[in-house]
Amino acid sequence: MADRGKTITPAELRAWLHDGEEIAIVDAREEGSFHDRHLLMASCLPLSRLELLAAGLLPRRGVRIVVTDAGEGLARRAAARLSEGGYSNVSTLEGGVAAWQAAGFPVYSGVHVPSKAFAEVV
Repeated sequence: MADRGKTITPAELRAWLHDGEEIAIVDAREEGSFHDRHLLMASCLPLSRLELLAAGLLPRRGVRIVVTDAGEGLARRAAARLSEGGYSNVSTLEGGVAAWQAAGFPVYSGVHVPSKAFAEVV
């Protein structure tokens, strides 16, 4: 079973976001917690509905996937279930959203965040 226990640091994830390769970031928390605070390009993939939603959000089983949470262990459980479901390149973000923010990287709240962030820049 590939990468079941692999973790990456916030700095490693930031580098991955800029390396030009395909990556999917999913957050294993429920929608309410996700919308309160999450990484910019993360998609909500609640652990409670992972098997129902994963194929639609993650159609290519070999893509790099980083699973995050609020540090409560949901990401590790979700990563294990994704690996069991045939995803071959799954990692968890060490320390979750809090570690990302502590490293000085931005977190966002709400929905339609990429378009809101773009509007703020413009």
